[in-house]
Amino acid sequence: MDKVVLKNDDMNFLFEWRDNNQDFVRTSTCPLKKLKIIAADVGITLTCIRNERQLDVSITQQGKSKGKMTFEILPFGMYRLVKSSTNIYGKDDVQSVVTVYASLMALLSFGGDTEKESRQTKSGKKNESFKKPSKTRKTKGITYILKRSGNEAHIVKQGSHKSPQGTFTVRGHFRHYKSGKVVWIEEYSKGSGRKKNKTYKL
Repeated sequence: MDKVVLKNDDMNFLFEWRDNNQDFVRTSTCPLKKLKIIAADVGITLTCIRNERQLDVSITQQGKSKGKMTFEILPFGMYRLVKSSTNIYGKDDVQSVVTVYASLMALLSFGGDTEKESRQTKSGKKNESFKKPSKTRKTKGITYILKRSGNEAHIVKQGSHKSPQGTFTVRGHFRHYKSGKVVWIEEYSKGSGRKKNKTYKL
């Protein structure tokens, strides 16, 4: 299962990004149907599994299970708690769980990827100085980082990488065509063999 690691500073930035991009957050996009959100500084992990109109969130703290919450996904980006096997979280904490999840999904969907921009010159032509990593050279695996610029954030790949081996998940994303048409591409699996998971670092 893919992971996103959030430190306290990342969490604060995520909430600020949410406040400035509420329309994106309310779209209820789902680039990854299964995801672990790790709040590294407080030792809390949210394991989120989403299907059409339901979100299941299992909570662990310091490696110990704290129960599970089930939310119904309502129109306009709203979530309603329908079942909970944990009583350690108050109303504000339940809202925090939903806020972190929905904001992160929106950031993954709409935050963009500045790596593509760096490959083009101002004239729109491909930058000839960009070279694809050699397949024969050994490189590190994919690491995602959060690149901040004012109130904007982009999830980008850090450094060069080799092609993933085995089966891996391609997160949902918007595809922009030259004609101006924008199409949502659902999350899908690619490759063959043993499953490889990604860890997203913000």
